[in-house]
Amino acid sequence: MRPNGDRLGPKWAQQLTPFSDAFQRWYQALQDAAHPRAVVLIGSRAKGTFLETSDVDVWVILNDPDRDWLRRQQRYAALVPAPDLPLEALYYTPAETEQLLARHQFGVLDALAFGQPLYDDGIWASLRERFQALQRQGLHRTPRAWVW
Repeated sequence: MRPNGDRLGPKWAQQLTPFSDAFQRWYQALQDAAHPRAVVLIGSRAKGTFLETSDVDVWVILNDPDRDWLRRQQRYAALVPAPDLPLEALYYTPAETEQLLARHQFGVLDALAFGQPLYDDGIWASLRERFQALQRQGLHRTPRAWVW
């Protein structure tokens, strides 16, 4: 899915309006700076339950040697073309994302259930397959939690 890190297609225009141009600038800056393995739209815009004032939530998987999660968030936050993009991006390494899935962490489970990949080198598809295997074993979402 989108193996070249080129421009995002029109498929996401409705979910990202009125932020499409600013999002595209952020996405290109991210591609240039970090070569992410996956960029996934999450939250209300992925679920289609967003309001005009809703922010844009994304889960980003990238190879980054910095083990300090907070410092990584701060470093990549500088890429956001503020203030015209209300972006809430979470930047994780592949290992961190896999650990969160292994611990059945709510955020990653929701992201895998409802997230819409904007870019994926195959890692998100692989994680989603593992998540779907957990669902076949009985993992399901209630209004407040993921349970067995």
